[in-house]
Amino acid sequence: MSYGELPIDDLLLRLRLPSTRALWRSTCDRARNEGWTYEEFLAVLLVQELNHQQADHTHHRLQLARLPFQKTIHEFDFEATPPDTAAQLGPCLERSFVTEGRTLVLIGAPGRGKTHLAVAVAYQALRNGFDALYVRGDELRADLERAAAQGHWRESIGRYTRPDVLVLDDVGEIDGAGGPLYQVIQERHIARRALIMTMVRPPERQVAARRGDAALALLLERLCERGQLVYLDPEPPESLRVTVDATPAGLASSRQALPGPTTLPPLSTPTDPSPPRERPAAAGPERRIHRRLSVSLEVNATSKHNFFTGFCQDISEGGLFLATHDLRPVGELIDLEFSLPDGHKVSTTGVVRWQRTCGVGEHEWPGIGLEFLALSPEDREAIRSFFLEREPLFFA
Repeated sequence: MSYGELPIDDLLLRLRLPSTRALWRSTCDRARNEGWTYEEFLAVLLVQELNHQQADHTHHRLQLARLPFQKTIHEFDFEATPPDTAAQLGPCLERSFVTEGRTLVLIGAPGRGKTHLAVAVAYQALRNGFDALYVRGDELRADLERAAAQGHWRESIGRYTRPDVLVLDDVGEIDGAGGPLYQVIQERHIARRALIMTMVRPPERQVAARRGDAALALLLERLCERGQLVYLDPEPPESLRVTVDATPAGLASSRQALPGPTTLPPLSTPTDPSPPRERPAAAGPERRIHRRLSVSLEVNATSKHNFFTGFCQDISEGGLFLATHDLRPVGELIDLEFSLPDGHKVSTTGVVRWQRTCGVGEHEWPGIGLEFLALSPEDREAIRSFFLEREPLFFA
């Protein structure tokens, strides 16, 4: 028996690789037509299978997380927030936000989008392979107080300390020592588990109003030690921010909060992209066979280090050009989400193949050329149907 006669479908079934089993034939055809190397062919198969498994696992974790709705960071309107809000939240979308057990506190008046952003960060953690749990502050207090009265405190608090990410929405007033909220924050801090909180009244205002509460001051230290306070109101209350005295002398004096600017430990910042590389001139036989169409689509993109939005100027079955000033390094993988004119939503992974640092014509913009690595059959058919309705721009 030759290798070509091996029962590939049966082998993939036994290996539990359903996406690869469904797509390997079309991927082989594409590899032959476009002259891929063995490494490129293998990489595309692996990315397709990984995306499929991640989607299944994310759906399962989403059900357990009890999020009130499903929102992404790209769907949030940052126009009404301080200019640096998006930059502050970028590191919270990385895996390190969870693995390092960081804390994010979103502060703002009702209607500022605190819950949307909290859910978006938690949802990205789910997509990154972690589990999460959403609960309102009043529900957590009521549950743990009831458990304490019934003698089941330890079992119940474990429900809130075990998940990789806990979203505490609409916290209100923070508990003092021994309170349910205090205990949950303390145990998650010790276990280095990520925490997302939303509140209207800044915690430092509460410390300032209750200067003799050493436990409350200590709790603010816990929030700030590996985390960040993000103010969503256009004019954050700088004059009311305080620094908690963490020295032994400060602890001995009931940790009295002193007026002054809050200094928080910085979260990790996005890695600078490698120097831009212009699209290379074609060399050897032409391998690009896909028709391209001139379109104008808004594309949401998430890379390893940040998220951004750009506009797709042209698209093909093989990839798209994303007009953006946020040039990413050649070879970087980027998760893409966009909707075709007919409303079909495409979610896939692309790899940066080339960059354009500046436009060479009146209607050309800087941006990056992305090749689709894991386009599902449904998404590919939707793009193909879109092509049937439009005249091609040129081949690419």
